[in-house]
Amino acid sequence: MDQFDEFLIEEGVVQEEALLNALSFYFQVPFFDTRGYFFDMQLLHEFPKGVLLRHAMIPLEVIDESILIMVCTRPDNQDLLPIIGDYVSYDVQFRVGLYLHICDAI
Repeated sequence: MDQFDEFLIEEGVVQEEALLNALSFYFQVPFFDTRGYFFDMQLLHEFPKGVLLRHAMIPLEVIDESILIMVCTRPDNQDLLPIIGDYVSYDVQFRVGLYLHICDAI
């Protein structure tokens, strides 16, 4: 599914914003469009690049020094919390994003 979003957009089947809205509805989490966003380099360096790319996820921000907002393509993936927990000790909230945009941001 991770690259299916790219196919849908490239083929003109769906617009990016419509796809993000659909994914948000499907996963029941807000979406975040990573295109053009300047991520916190210090927060990015908390995770190995390979881990972020392999799981198509990117840390967005830390709220109140206790909650990490993570953008990923599969917020329903139950393996993500233990993987994230290997690197940081924050509570995690997910946002859904598009695979290609997340990987480009990384």
